[in-house]
Amino acid sequence: MVDNVIADIILRVESPIIVKQKRGKGAFYKTLPHVPASSVIGAIGRRVIIEKARAALGKCAGISDVNNFPDCDTCDEKTCDYRRIVKENAVKINDFYVISGDLPGRSSGLEVPPVPRLSTLFTRRDASNHYVDFLLHMFLQEKMQRLHDPTAELSRTVIARFKELSRKKPITEYKRTKATCAVKGASIETFMPLYDHFAHCAIDYKLGSTKESMLYFSQGLRAGTVLRSFAIGPDDLVDRLAGPCAVGMGKSRGFGRVSISVAGKKQIEQYVRDRSKQIKEGFDAIMRGLRLNDGIYYGTFTGLSPLPIPDDDLIELERDAGSAIKNLASARLGIPREEIVTCKGTIGHGVRFDGQSTSLVSEPVLQAGYCGVLALENVDDNACLTLARKEVEIPGNAGWYGFVYVNHPVHASTLTDEG
Repeated sequence: MVDNVIADIILRVESPIIVKQKRGKGAFYKTLPHVPASSVIGAIGRRVIIEKARAALGKCAGISDVNNFPDCDTCDEKTCDYRRIVKENAVKINDFYVISGDLPGRSSGLEVPPVPRLSTLFTRRDASNHYVDFLLHMFLQEKMQRLHDPTAELSRTVIARFKELSRKKPITEYKRTKATCAVKGASIETFMPLYDHFAHCAIDYKLGSTKESMLYFSQGLRAGTVLRSFAIGPDDLVDRLAGPCAVGMGKSRGFGRVSISVAGKKQIEQYVRDRSKQIKEGFDAIMRGLRLNDGIYYGTFTGLSPLPIPDDDLIELERDAGSAIKNLASARLGIPREEIVTCKGTIGHGVRFDGQSTSLVSEPVLQAGYCGVLALENVDDNACLTLARKEVEIPGNAGWYGFVYVNHPVHASTLTDEG
């Protein structure tokens, strides 16, 4: 039996990537600011098929065209990496986001992951590039609004702390931003991708010539861009991710060439033990920053990838989006709904393999960047160990859904850096 590991995965863009997000005004295709894990999994699967076809292994031996898929249902090969990666989702990979080259390391051996499109991230309106995460500020405001006795000692503490934070960082002076962010030192750093723009001409495949009046333009991630993700799965399959592949549109014309490498990895059990210590440190840092002594331990959770929405919660969304998000977070973390006191997030659409073929289906999801506040009565070693274990127990049949991080330092940083 192969042990599971968690690994830092680095993707370097060798030629511009165009992953179509939407069609802009006129004939213009706008790329996503990140590389979806679904695209990478598909590209790695294609690479494995080609390798197996060349080696005449299993049903891949009979493939006459590299764009065809093998008949896995009738294949008798016992250990097929394509089936394990694409069909069985044995490796869970988060989406790839732009980073700088010097994010701070952690004692776990893996860096703290960047947070994409954080729902509570703001930047100053004066364009000074000062970023603040307002999650815990919002929590204090909601707690203050629910106070039954504003004259009680705890009430006075909550009100005083909220006013202190609001005075130093008035939310009216900030506006929301959708950048990918991480903590560097005592401040929040953001990473924005660089783009190149290209002109294309559609081809008439019958004549092999260009079509009349079919010029169009696209935007692509610039060559040289470095993106980061992390993967959870069997050690041998994680190593299988490394190597060249191609993603996005225009691959036949040289676009989308990438190089994937495994920057570091750790056994799951060791990672869980290390993460439990970091989670405990996170609770301590947040409690020091909030300065509330009400016998409750406050922490945070942050969604690093989309979370699928069950049908029952779709009905709840129509009545109360905040309540539905709490239900989703409660199920993902395995804690009672009452222990989630603040939730922020955005509903959108994601894609996954349908489980029966290589087709992708669209479904409603809680988008990456959702976050919230936990209110727990106990954060001893066992409680933190349980939360750490829930982080790596990725649910569902899509290999890129459900990544979550407890007590990400991006939230507590704004309580200590109050200048």
